[in-house]
Amino acid sequence: MVRFAHALLLVLMVTAACSSKGGAHSGAGGNDATGGTSAPTDSGGVASQGGSAGGGSGGMSGGAAGSGSSSGGTLGAPDGGVLPGASCPDIGLDAATVHYVCDCQAGAAPACVPGDDSAAGSAAAPWRTITKAQQIFASAQAGTTFAFCRGGSFTPGSSGAWVNDGTTTGCTAANPCVVRDYVPTGATGALPLPIITVGSGHGVDLANGGNAEHQEGYVFLNLDLRSTSQGTSGDGFFVYNDVDDVLVCGVAIDGFQVGFYMAGSNPAAAGSDGKNARIELRNSSVTNCGSQGMLGSCDDCVVAGNRFANNGFTATTSSEGSRNHNIYLSAHGLVQRMKVVGNDLYRSAMVGGACTGTPLVVHGMFSDLLIEGNTIHEDLAAAGGGCWGLAVDTGYSDEHEEFTNVVIRRNTVTNVGNVSIGTTGCHDCLIENNLIIQQQTAFGGALVSVPNRTGGSEDQTTDAVTVRNNTLIDLSSAAYSAVHLGGEGTGHISTNNAVYGGGGGTLTCFDYDLADTSYADRDYNLCFAATGTLRWATGQPTLAGFQAATGADAHSMIADPFFVSTQAPFDFHPGNGSPLVDAAGAQAPAIDLSGAARDPLPDIGAFER
Repeated sequence: MVRFAHALLLVLMVTAACSSKGGAHSGAGGNDATGGTSAPTDSGGVASQGGSAGGGSGGMSGGAAGSGSSSGGTLGAPDGGVLPGASCPDIGLDAATVHYVCDCQAGAAPACVPGDDSAAGSAAAPWRTITKAQQIFASAQAGTTFAFCRGGSFTPGSSGAWVNDGTTTGCTAANPCVVRDYVPTGATGALPLPIITVGSGHGVDLANGGNAEHQEGYVFLNLDLRSTSQGTSGDGFFVYNDVDDVLVCGVAIDGFQVGFYMAGSNPAAAGSDGKNARIELRNSSVTNCGSQGMLGSCDDCVVAGNRFANNGFTATTSSEGSRNHNIYLSAHGLVQRMKVVGNDLYRSAMVGGACTGTPLVVHGMFSDLLIEGNTIHEDLAAAGGGCWGLAVDTGYSDEHEEFTNVVIRRNTVTNVGNVSIGTTGCHDCLIENNLIIQQQTAFGGALVSVPNRTGGSEDQTTDAVTVRNNTLIDLSSAAYSAVHLGGEGTGHISTNNAVYGGGGGTLTCFDYDLADTSYADRDYNLCFAATGTLRWATGQPTLAGFQAATGADAHSMIADPFFVSTQAPFDFHPGNGSPLVDAAGAQAPAIDLSGAARDPLPDIGAFER
């Protein structure tokens, strides 16, 4: 039942996404070329040498309190700040019970010494196989650690299952069971992470069988999960059937169909709500996964500090690629307080050498969603029009979708398709302190677009969206709008944005298509084009004409912002004599994109001088 449900759910979630309500994120200029489906090796991401990082925030045992913090020990983000988690917690090897495992399959370090499943399972006499460890894990008591040797290489048996039986003495959020690395006795020099190679199926399967039964309290640290399926089989991590309080940190995930899959559940058994919750993927790399880098969502879950690259590569046309993503937050039912923070996203759904699928897309129903501090980038001339940067929008046919109290801030989006940041169906949403750089010339579009597509009649109305203190850079020779804000709803705000054009194209600073009464505030913006054509607003090409017609933008200006550097390496802080300095309105956020505190007289744009 579990396997069938998983396969069916994966098909439904992926094929339904982005396939209706305005179509896929295809846009103008999409690349329809076919190409090879083999995944190039994309090395990097998680460091493979040296020991694990010292104890730090991001573990399951408490940490700094903040808004959105939840029970079970997972961390919330302080107001206005990026989630902690610069290192993985160094926990588990001092536990009362530690079982050691070492095998030396293909790819092991030359000095690797295999253990024996009939041995004591100590550091001096480790077990050999994952199967042995899994058998003991099923009934392990809270706080037990299973340690795999660095320099070792392992091949799972018939299953990747890591499921504790959930008895009163089993793994808990407060006292989790830990699966991690260790340095073998007598080893010298740096050793790579333990390699776990899967031919098909899942690398780590956390799904118990039958109906959803509650389980909680797992930590996975410093592992190297690989699939030989070339992106066509299994998930690196499969989290399914009411699994709560899981931390995955310092793990390399490569070559699966989906790198990290947070799915729903079969019908809930007694004592289970059927939902996953408080799952954290931190400081890990997810690369070369054929369909999605990460798929799914859950309450109070965190995706932070990870590197996603070359996921979704099995698509052979731009239409297929539009359904593949580095991160795809998909929800059928309300998801609350999820955070996507500080990740690097690159090479999404590559077809014929071009990105064709939005690197970070959100569909479904979400409230209190935070998307902060992420870097989303593609190479110049390596993005199709459908390679939108970041989209929180509707995509399901005949299903209500809504996004409430979404915060999109302090992200950097560079050289993606015809929409860099877009939302639809968003109520009381905030887009602030983002840096967008657009040099792609094959197509035009909008740097910020609200709404970015037409929602269905059953969806929430786009309403009360604030776009403020963003720095929006158009260096292309195409036609772009810096901010499109309107479509429907009321209470929209556009203020303190710095817009610059320097590629010789046509730059429309602001595209407002609603009655003036639909906007709560439009002011303290700056727009300038060093070359090409500048239009202040659609239908009103001059600032003076727009001011006279609407009464808005009374303190806005057309003036050279005097950025520190508009040539690579870019620096879009205000330079000497910049009119951005001390010129923003009172609605400016307390900190800028870099995390620096703003002055009592704040600057226009994403950076404070």
